[in-house]
Amino acid sequence: MSTKDLYKSKSYEAEIENDSDENDSFSRKVTRKTFLTGKIGGSGETKVNWRIIEGKVGIHAEISFGKEDTIETTHTWVIPKRTITTVEYGSKAVKTTGNLVKYFQGRVKDSNYVNVKYS
Repeated sequence: MSTKDLYKSKSYEAEIENDSDENDSFSRKVTRKTFLTGKIGGSGETKVNWRIIEGKVGIHAEISFGKEDTIETTHTWVIPKRTITTVEYGSKAVKTTGNLVKYFQGRVKDSNYVNVKYS
């Protein structure tokens, strides 16, 4: 792996004020994207290569390779008493680039470029 960039993809953000003496809750129907796109060597090797990346990077994508989907749900936040709270909803995403290199007796046998984005 030559780079691993982490970022958030926010689909909803709001500032909620609770000026009462008790905790309150706030619900909203929200959507977010799930995705796994990019290039992982040859098309016939994609599944095998993705399993290697999952093991090395220590992540698991939400969706199968080459797919993108939108998830809709109702999310509830608890707003503490006497506060102004910022709430957010979205995906945490990762972009990984590098090369998958196969060695045989200490020599490079094969090398595949990797450039993937996943939630």
